[in-house]
Amino acid sequence: PFSVQVYFQDTVVNFINDNLHETISLRQAADIACMTETSFCRFFKRRTKKSFSQYLNALRINRACEILRQTNKAITDVACICGFNSVSHFSRVFKEHTGMNPFHYRRSINETRF
Repeated sequence: PFSVQVYFQDTVVNFINDNLHETISLRQAADIACMTETSFCRFFKRRTKKSFSQYLNALRINRACEILRQTNKAITDVACICGFNSVSHFSRVFKEHTGMNPFHYRRSINETRF
């Protein structure tokens, strides 16, 4: 039997996870789900309890945190790897999610290691 939840997981969520490093538009996600943008936004929010952009940014920031913890890559590289086209936008969204900018986040991680 067809399950909307399984289809959603297998198509939209997997597409987002596989393409976090790319620009992902609402239109692309809606097309993958075979919905209009308006219907997709309602559907997405019901399934995830977040708007599409909130969900996408949360995944990207979680990925950025992993990279900052595990590597010494430059912050500009981390922003790009995580799909942010602007370092200033990345820093602003990062601070909204973590309470600190990426530089201070990395520094706090390094201080707790010793």
